[in-house]
Amino acid sequence: MKKKIMFFVMMLVTVGLFSLSLNESAESLKSGHIDIYDAIKTRAIREWDDDHTMVVYEINKQSEALYEAAALLSDYNVITSSALHKWSDVALTSESNVFIESVDWVMVVYEAKKQIEAKQNY
Repeated sequence: MKKKIMFFVMMLVTVGLFSLSLNESAESLKSGHIDIYDAIKTRAIREWDDDHTMVVYEINKQSEALYEAAALLSDYNVITSSALHKWSDVALTSESNVFIESVDWVMVVYEAKKQIEAKQNY
């Protein structure tokens, strides 16, 4: 009985970690900026192929990070631009969809926050 309860709890935790629907950020991009959403979706499919749960997870994480990166750009333009350059597979001057698809937005946010924190410590 104890094993069944543990299995049930683990299943609930797993389902909670990997939502099967788009989050608010992804839905916002999909409805208002379909070209950006499509670029993020293309990158997610390229990375996860036919693991649809992970494709949705990746779209959600990248969409959230894109909005966060945009907010960081307004306050910390030079630092965030540097992070964009570091975590993009193509030049910043590339066609917008190609550029957006090539960026790991989660890592841009991580790198920018790390650099901002370091700058504020000296």
